[in-house]
Amino acid sequence: MDREFVARFNLKPLELSDRFLLKKFSDQISQPLAEHSFASWFMWGKPSNVHWTVFKEYLCIFLGDNDEMTLLIPPLKSPDANGNDFANVVRFVFEVMDSWNHSRRGKTMSIIDYVPDAFKELFDQLQDSLELVPSGTDYVYDTKAMIELTGSSLKSKRHAKTKFMRDFPQHTSHIYEDRFKDDCLKLLQDWADHRRTQDQDACNKSNVALSELVGRDFHAVKLALDHWKELGLSGMVVYVDQKLIGFTFGEALTPTQASILIEKTDPDYPGCPQFLFSEFCRSAWQGFHECNAGDDWGIPNLSFTKMSYRPIKLLPKFTVRHKQAS
Repeated sequence: MDREFVARFNLKPLELSDRFLLKKFSDQISQPLAEHSFASWFMWGKPSNVHWTVFKEYLCIFLGDNDEMTLLIPPLKSPDANGNDFANVVRFVFEVMDSWNHSRRGKTMSIIDYVPDAFKELFDQLQDSLELVPSGTDYVYDTKAMIELTGSSLKSKRHAKTKFMRDFPQHTSHIYEDRFKDDCLKLLQDWADHRRTQDQDACNKSNVALSELVGRDFHAVKLALDHWKELGLSGMVVYVDQKLIGFTFGEALTPTQASILIEKTDPDYPGCPQFLFSEFCRSAWQGFHECNAGDDWGIPNLSFTKMSYRPIKLLPKFTVRHKQAS
């Protein structure tokens, strides 16, 4: 992003030191999506050149590269913001995005991503020029149910976890510390190589190549491993003998809801995902009533897996864009 453009709109690169400064904005969302936290902005935004500014007491986070700029999340107000300014803020962010996008490709691609259901009413006042398009859901679970895995609906998960513990009695789990980083990086690389081979020509429902999604996730997880303390994350690892076979990271999203941002496991150890998810909820999140496991990337198999854990809520998310000509 060139200096003249950055200066024109008073944009600042997102840095770890911004975490507590920006928290007052994310705290205003009563039911955030998994993407509405600083850790998420940093992990998935930093590799793609993320910048932010505050306009009329609203936080605006732009994700931009040489070809395209989007708004990573809807504008978030501060406690001092005037709610009547929302429409003007939205016009501002589209001015920023359109200025960049039109100069690069000569056509409109500007969008606001990860808009929660609670924001639909705010965007209604701009419905003459903008439209909301469904873009997925977050899957939210009862934390106690994920720990205990009781009942007929979770029978297969309970059996998978029990079988893992029986088949691999030498397994151990540990709260994440930096001494596990090298092993996690190796498993991450093995995971990425396996997925790229397995999904070489596959795409999700939005026609995004799965290999591209894997690449984005790889860089996000690497940033989490580098900066987990500064990002306020908690983690867990699972070993069998001396081999790392799984790791996970999450954070407190609200006072009652945790968010699981990362989970990577070795596919040669059946039942490890069920064991890791359940035990992570037990060790880190049993004081939180709910657990948000994020979305499914638009991948049918991942959607099936997340539904099989019997979510108690599905949080719809939308993309906002210029209204398409009919």
